Amino acid sequence: MTCFLGAVLLSACLAASLVLGAENMKEPDYCPTVAAVHVSVDTLAGRWFIVKMAGHGGSIEETCAFVEMQLIQGLFGWFLTMNITSHNGQHYWSRVDVAQKAVAHTRSSVGTFVMDSEGSLPATEQPNLFVVHMDDNFLVIYYCNVFNGAKINGVWLLSRDRNPNFFKLKVVEWGLEPQGIFLDLQTVSQKKCPPIEGKRRKQKIKKDRKKSDLVFF
Repeated sequence: MTCFLGAVLLSACLAASLVLGAENMKEPDYCPTVAAVHVSVDTLAGRWFIVKMAGHGGSIEETCAFVEMQLIQGLFGWFLTMNITSHNGQHYWSRVDVAQKAVAHTRSSVGTFVMDSEGSLPATEQPNLFVVHMDDNFLVIYYCNVFNGAKINGVWLLSRDRNPNFFKLKVVEWGLEPQGIFLDLQTVSQKKCPPIEGKRRKQKIKKDRKKSDLVFF
């Protein structure tokens, strides 16, 4: 669309351009090619608060959510363990999810992992869990996979602080669309959170979970 100068016409044209742009920025039906960033054991480890989330398995009704992460080396490569905790209105509960470092990047520090692995050791499947942003204060994890022709994806925006700076968070959020991630982010409440320590209930992890039962969030 070409906009010509002229106060009224220009403003109307720009408004129409924004509408067309919004319509074009729809979530594609395939997983985008994202650029994962480098991670390390020290920078990734510790507690990260989930301040925004979107997509597969996300529940805004559960509040005060955070993830304790650890990157550890096992017999068959590196693994990212995520102890996920949230409050359901009555008590805290937690579960542990594990992602294996993609074999294509085992010799580098690029944050690409395999969730819902079919059991290959080391994981040889296409990476589906990506660390797409990381600095001293913020971490962004994106998951995308295709099951039976259906795209399943989700994203976490995490912060070292429970209530991070709004403008700094927006800058991180603005970096998603250039990577092809157009999910509608929702704020996870971190207000009036009860004390955490000693009040979590761990969800039992079934050893023989079916693939259809595996979820990211």
